Amino acid sequence: NFFGTEYQLYDAGINPRDIDPYYDENNDTSVRSEIGAVLYENNVAGSRGPRRMQVCINKVDDAGDSTRQWQPAHKDEEMLSCFKHCVKPAIHHLISMENKVPSWNE
Repeated sequence: NFFGTEYQLYDAGINPRDIDPYYDENNDTSVRSEIGAVLYENNVAGSRGPRRMQVCINKVDDAGDSTRQWQPAHKDEEMLSCFKHCVKPAIHHLISMENKVPSWNE
């Protein structure tokens, strides 16, 4: 599409908007965490060829634990936003990957 495509990946927790504001002992569900993001570049001039793709995931330490828990309270704290705008120091907690420069084969 014209603007590109973006995906956010989450774990099995619940959406923060769906949490009961009146917490009690029966409300022990955990808020979801972001685990990754995928960005597809937009198609220039409506071309149908392949697109560039970027992926980011959370860094892990030697013990296999995440270096940061991504549970944003605001849109500007989301992994996708930090990745797109290179927000420091949050960007240091991400691993970034890109596909090869795509080429169209006919």
